[in-house]
Amino acid sequence: MFIKVSQNNFLFLICLINSLLFSSLSRATTYYSDASGGDPNNVNLWWTNTGGTGSHPADFTSSFDIFNIKAGHIYTTTNVWNIGGTLKVYGSLTVQTANTIKVLTIIGGGVVNAFAQTTITASASGGQFNINNGGHYIFNHTKTNNST
Repeated sequence: MFIKVSQNNFLFLICLINSLLFSSLSRATTYYSDASGGDPNNVNLWWTNTGGTGSHPADFTSSFDIFNIKAGHIYTTTNVWNIGGTLKVYGSLTVQTANTIKVLTIIGGGVVNAFAQTTITASASGGQFNINNGGHYIFNHTKTNNST
């Protein structure tokens, strides 16, 4: 079965697709860690600009947001931390409380030292775990590692 599409309908369809794409992208915000370190679950330790300026996230639930722990910055979880979007670790993260992350990427000299459970969202839901360019994940948790 073929559907005949007029030029006007085709242009409308292209505009609709672009609109949907850009509305998704416009919801994405990138945040950068604060040099003071601490518990990454504190929204006041995240900034939209790399120099510790700009605005803070309202929360960590948006599946489009990206959180970057910058090289040289040290964070340690002291509260449950659930990230609906992406966490990129260029610095150091010590996980002392259970957390859930949609996408975890450890880059360069980044280190994640996990003393508590870290759950990566199922791959069918967009979850990913990546270690790139010399990043390190140190599994110090006593629970059995179940991964798919």
